Amino acid sequence: MLKLSLFFLSLCINTAFACSCREYSDDLELEVYRAYVKSQAVVLAKAVNVKVEGDIEITEFITVRAWKGIQTNRFYTEINTMCCICGTSFTKGKEYLLYLSGPDDKGYFRTSMCTRTRPFSNALIPEIEILAKIWKKFPNFIKKRIIPQNKFLHNGV
Repeated sequence: MLKLSLFFLSLCINTAFACSCREYSDDLELEVYRAYVKSQAVVLAKAVNVKVEGDIEITEFITVRAWKGIQTNRFYTEINTMCCICGTSFTKGKEYLLYLSGPDDKGYFRTSMCTRTRPFSNALIPEIEILAKIWKKFPNFIKKRIIPQNKFLHNGV
């Protein structure tokens, strides 16, 4: 009986801590607009350095194109990649379309699997075209948030 109870308890624990994101509609333009408005920064960037310490991943990015919130050529994310909390990992050398929150008091941005953050591919071209249309309508978004270089990090990242 005790083994059966422990088995059912383990099922509940796994379910309770699973990453659960809201479902998206089939309307790409609406979803991109929602993500743009919700994010503090939207940028296409290349991961140039990734530092992992336990479940924390700090990634240094070089900006390729910013649509909102970033005016520097380099910025950093700090992501908790511990199981089941929706953190996302990055690979050095790859480009990503990032929907970011932050920066926090240390200068780090955040993102998760529940945002529209994705590795760059040709499949994202329609999304980038929508971002360009949004940018034309709201060009001052990028000017409202001037993000300084991250002064808390050293060359070891």
